[in-house]
Amino acid sequence: MPRVSQDHLDARRRQILDGSRTCFARHGYEGATVRRLEEATGLSRGAIFHHFKDKESLFLALAEDDAERMADVVAEQGLVQVMRDLLAEPA
Repeated sequence: MPRVSQDHLDARRRQILDGSRTCFARHGYEGATVRRLEEATGLSRGAIFHHFKDKESLFLALAEDDAERMADVVAEQGLVQVMRDLLAEPA
């Protein structure tokens, strides 16, 4: 089996997170079915769950990712910018 680079794995994980974020925002946690997650990410359930143990782990990874992004914005631009960003992002 060919080895996959860490950059490729990181890019695939990012692809899953980005697509899943949209899916969860649009359908909620319960409505974000595996089929919808597959459609949103463009990947198979095997690819998704190779990177994440289950849907809950994926959802928590998104929450952690978002918290880290917000902390970075607070550190660089202040809390008001986080609020501006939240209001500007489409739901």
